[in-house]
Amino acid sequence: MQMKAEQIQKIMGGNILFENLQLEVNSGEHVAIVGVNGSGKTTLLQLLAGVEIPDKGRIIKSKEATIGYLHQIPHYPLHAVKEVLEEAFADIYAIKAKMTVLEQEMQSTVTDKILLQYGQLQERFMLLG
Repeated sequence: MQMKAEQIQKIMGGNILFENLQLEVNSGEHVAIVGVNGSGKTTLLQLLAGVEIPDKGRIIKSKEATIGYLHQIPHYPLHAVKEVLEEAFADIYAIKAKMTVLEQEMQSTVTDKILLQYGQLQERFMLLG
């Protein structure tokens, strides 16, 4: 289990968006949220990302899970779209860069310390997708 929502309730403007909502996302799964405008898709994503707080229930995520959230109407006047997306994946890019450095080191010297460090980075990289 990467993330789980239990008994979520959210009321906005007197309207019940969610009541007793249950959701579980396991490692390696991909999820699509589909619905008409105003049905609560954005609110659900905000709840899962921790931007909003449920009125009832709880959201649990594993220690390894990370949730990125990009606002529906972002304001990035000094950035190109590509730069904004790269920022969202900065952790993955940093891990990949460290792995590349270690790969270059391993071409000349292989130690237990380097192998352990590389293995840990590789595992984290794969968990992040």
